[in-house]
Amino acid sequence: MPASPRGEDETAGFEWYDSGIGFAIPMEHVVKVVLPHLKTGKDLRKGLLGIRPKNPDIYAAAAEVAAVIPNSAAQKAGLKAGDVIVEIDGHPVTRQAHVLHLLGPKYEGEKISFKYRRGDKVTAVKDVVLEGNLTIYVHPFLGILPLRDDPKLGVEIRYVYPKSPAEAAGLKEGDRIVKIGPADGKVVGFKGEKRGRDELTDILNHLSPGTELMLEVERKGGKTETVTVKLDAMPGTSPAKDDAIPEKLPEAASAKKALAPLETANKNIKAAKVDPPKKAETGLIKRTTPGGGKYWIYVHEDYDPNIAHALVIWLHPPGKNTDDDARDFTDAWEDYCKDNHIIMVGPKSDGDTGWIPSDADFVLETVRDVLSRYTIDQKRVVAHGMGVGGQMAVYLGFTARDLVRGVATTGAVVTSPKDNVANQRLAFFLAAGDRDPLARAVAECKTKLMERRLPAVYREIPNRGREYLDEARLRELVRWIDALDRQ
Repeated sequence: MPASPRGEDETAGFEWYDSGIGFAIPMEHVVKVVLPHLKTGKDLRKGLLGIRPKNPDIYAAAAEVAAVIPNSAAQKAGLKAGDVIVEIDGHPVTRQAHVLHLLGPKYEGEKISFKYRRGDKVTAVKDVVLEGNLTIYVHPFLGILPLRDDPKLGVEIRYVYPKSPAEAAGLKEGDRIVKIGPADGKVVGFKGEKRGRDELTDILNHLSPGTELMLEVERKGGKTETVTVKLDAMPGTSPAKDDAIPEKLPEAASAKKALAPLETANKNIKAAKVDPPKKAETGLIKRTTPGGGKYWIYVHEDYDPNIAHALVIWLHPPGKNTDDDARDFTDAWEDYCKDNHIIMVGPKSDGDTGWIPSDADFVLETVRDVLSRYTIDQKRVVAHGMGVGGQMAVYLGFTARDLVRGVATTGAVVTSPKDNVANQRLAFFLAAGDRDPLARAVAECKTKLMERRLPAVYREIPNRGREYLDEARLRELVRWIDALDRQ
């Protein structure tokens, strides 16, 4: 069986068959590469370049790199996110499927040469040694929550996590990080090409726990200081560091300027004009997709387009898709939607069995509709479900990482968790009633996710079976959503 591009278990490699990709191993390759390796008594491992594609459609999309695995062959070769592979071993590459086809017969220790395009420039790299294991990326943790919807340069600190690197460095609520750089180098100001929070996240996504940074900080009183911080690992990514959800967060989460032009470092560039939004509908609204799929949206009447709202995608249990079910569910969330600026969308599945993977396109269509109509914080989009709906939420989390940043489930088991990805953060909130027969299996999922370096929390609800969250756990889930943009 050919080496799999996606796994190493007993059935790995089956995905090549009926895939539309021809596969054959030349005899010369077997004699010169495979047999000598087998004679050493060592296992053959597939050769890994260490990249993740931007688009999951391997047959239609160009071979654009979404992420480069740290310490991988790709990183050592100089590849970066956004690069497009255009040739491997002299063979032209126009689709991601070509990359899989050309790397498929390669094993650990073999060399390849390839070309990639960055902007208008094409670069050739020779004799890149493929690796058999990849380091799973761990996000670093500074220990702050940023003030959202802030158009000013830099990052204003909304909250400092106890016992975090930020607290150890003396950072406080109300401080503004204005410059950042390596501990042994020069600090550089924020550019303003995107919001400071997002700019800081991009910087951190390319660093590792243990990295030392210098931060230039403007204190509340106007004084400027430079501090040194040593980044920690993201909480919840290992048993040694639990993911503690703050008991209370400052109410002022937003600067309420989501539509204001961004301040830029280049004073010669005029701020982009922002058109005023159309008046948004509020309340519980029923909609239908062009393909006939039905769903509802709940927007509190106090909706303010200058505040970026979290989005919760509710994936109902089987048979719980009536209008009354939607009203009951939104009634439970109404006050949280008002106080914490949350919008909810509820796609409706057909049939009695609930959700299946092919429903993902319909669900994502409803999400994109909400994104086009309301101001949404794309770092706090959460797939939320119970039972089969929870399984669908997990599936969306791993297959739609460009949209989904959090997965919250009740009574659902995470099967086949995928690795953490540097520039596509994903976190998990798992819950189960202590009387649910699946409770133990759900609890074990926390460890499986941590092994993939994905932050996860587990909450067991006393005196409950497979039921929805009690009030205490629901309040905690809301705080977890509020803190998804932690840095």
